[in-house]
Amino acid sequence: MRAVRASKTDAVLVEQIPEPRARPGTAVVKTLSAGICGSDVHTVSRLRRGLDTSEIYMGHEVCGEVVEIGDGPTRVGVGDRVAIEPLARCGVCRNCRAGFYNICEKGDFVLGVYTDKAGGLADYFEIPTVCLVPLRQDLHDREGALVEPVAVALHALRMTQPGYRPSVGIVGAGTIGLCAVAAAKAAGAAEITIMARHPTQEQAARALGATRVLHVDDTATEEEIADKLDGAPLPDVVIEAIGGAARSVNLALEFVRKGGSVSVVGVQWEHNEVELFRLVAKEVRLTGSAVYATPDGVSDFEEAMALMAQNPEVADTLITHDFALDDAREAFATAADRGSGSIKVMVAP
Repeated sequence: MRAVRASKTDAVLVEQIPEPRARPGTAVVKTLSAGICGSDVHTVSRLRRGLDTSEIYMGHEVCGEVVEIGDGPTRVGVGDRVAIEPLARCGVCRNCRAGFYNICEKGDFVLGVYTDKAGGLADYFEIPTVCLVPLRQDLHDREGALVEPVAVALHALRMTQPGYRPSVGIVGAGTIGLCAVAAAKAAGAAEITIMARHPTQEQAARALGATRVLHVDDTATEEEIADKLDGAPLPDVVIEAIGGAARSVNLALEFVRKGGSVSVVGVQWEHNEVELFRLVAKEVRLTGSAVYATPDGVSDFEEAMALMAQNPEVADTLITHDFALDDAREAFATAADRGSGSIKVMVAP
C-alpha cells in the first residue's frame, strides 16, 4: 500500500509499505479523505533545514472507513465511517477521569508521528479503537477530515472560559484561526476580529462570520491595534493561532483587553520570550490549549461535527484544493505556498 513520508532529501515521498493488521485494542482504517495540517508542512520544512531528523509518515486529520477490528471493546463496527481523534490515553489518571485525556499523564499523539508505520496520509493505517469517533451521516468524507482542526479551535475557545457573548480576537488566519472564527460565531460572539495576512484569508474570515479583519505586523502595539479598531474596544478573549515565534503570543497580549483571556493554540516550535510585564500589567489570563478533550462530558469532536452539520459553509470555505495521494508532493507544495491561495489542502487515495 502507499503512505506519505517526510523526507530530508525530497520533501515528501509516496512509498510502498506493508498493509497494517489489527491487534487487540486497535483497528485498521481505510483513508477516505485527509487534510494537510500546518504542522505537517512545518515538519517537512524543519527536515529540509536540518532542524529535525525524524522522517515520519504523516497525516492526522482523517476521515476513514473501518475495515478490521482487533479483540476488545469498541463503539464502532467494520464498515463504519469514522473521524480520528489521534490521542492515546490511559483512562484512569486524574486528567483522563476529568475528560482531559489530551493531557493524560501517560498518553501521546498516535497518528502521523511515527517513522515505522503509516499515518493518515496513506491507503490504510492502524489506530487504537479508542481514537475512533463515529462520523455523523450528514457529513461527507471531506468534512469528516475537518473535524480534527475544528475541534482544536473549539477547545481553544473553551479554554478561555468566555462569558456571555464576548468579543473574540484571533491572531492568525490559517486553518485553525479560521476555524476559530466559525467557533466564535457558533458561540454567539458579539464581535469577531481576526488578524490576517493574505487576501484569501480575509475573504474566508468574512465568509465565516468575522466582523472585522485587521492587517498588522507582528510588532504592533496595543495603541496601534486600537487605532485600527476605529473606536471598538479590544477583545475580551484572544486566540493565538500562529505559533512558531514569540511575537505571536506577545501580539495576542497587546490585542486583548485588560483583564481579558488569551488562549495559545499555535504550536510553539522554538524557545520563546513572552512579555511578562504586559501579562501582569494588564492582568491577562494566559492559558495553553492542547488539541481537544471532553471536559464536563462535552466532546470537542462531537461539538465540531455538530457545528459543521449546521454550517456547511465551513467546509466549503476552508477547503481550497484537492489532490490524489500519488500527487502528495504537489499537494504539500501547494499547502506551503500562501501565494497559491491555499487554506486547507485535502488528499484522497
